[in-house]
Amino acid sequence: MKTLLKSTIFSGILLIASVSLNASEIYLSKQKIKDYSVSVKLHDKLKLGHNEFNAKILYKSIPINNANVSFELFKPNGELVKYNSKTLNNNKNYTFNVELKAKGKYTYLIVFNKMDGGVTRYSRGSFEL
Repeated sequence: MKTLLKSTIFSGILLIASVSLNASEIYLSKQKIKDYSVSVKLHDKLKLGHNEFNAKILYKSIPINNANVSFELFKPNGELVKYNSKTLNNNKNYTFNVELKAKGKYTYLIVFNKMDGGVTRYSRGSFEL
C-alpha cells in the first residue's frame, strides 16, 4: 500500500514538472474590453535584443482579421516606439518584432480598431526586464 501511494505521488510530481517545463507561452496580460478580449504573450522569456510579442484580439471569442493594430512601447528612458501590424499569423495572432536594448520597466499600449474611422480600443500592460 505504501509503495502504491509513493508511486502515485511520484507520478503526479513528474506529470506536473513535465507540463510546466513544456509550457511554451508566457502571458504578459489578458484583458477584457466589453465584447473584446486582448491577450499579449511571448513564446520565449524576455531578453535583451530581439523579442517576438504576439497579440490575440477576439470579438466574442472570434479572432479579428485585418484590424489596424499598433503596439506602442514606452522604454524605461521615456522614449516611445510604435510597431504596426494588420495581418494575422498562423496562430491568429498579430506579431510584433520588438528590440529591447536596456533593462528596466517597460509599458506598452495595444491600440486597435476594426476599420479606418471605427472605434479605437486600448489595452495596457507593463513588464520588467
